[in-house]
Parts: sequence; C-alpha cells; structure tokens
Amino acid sequence: MSWSFKEVIPKIGTITEGACWNGSLLLFSNISENRILSFNPETNELNEIIK
Repeated sequence: MSWSFKEVIPKIGTITEGACWNGSLLLFSNISENRILSFNPETNELNEIIK
C-alpha cells in the first residue's frame, strides 16, 4: 500500500489534533488558540466551529 498526501488548507500556525471525519467534514481542534475547526473537502472551506 502506498500513501500520498497533499496540503489542502492554509497553514494555521500551531499544532492541531483530534481529527474526526463525520462523513462530510473533517473536524479538528487547535488547542493553543482554543478553537474547533471544520474543513469541507468538496468546497475547500475552512470554518471555525467553536472559539
């Protein structure tokens, strides 16, 4: 098996963690900025869910 990766969102500047896929969005946290973000791969939109 061979994996390939590509960058799809702009650099956020800090470490993110807790990635979770809900079937349509990738949700992840940015602990140092106390935020939860979502990424939609169909539209390439990055949104802040909670701050």
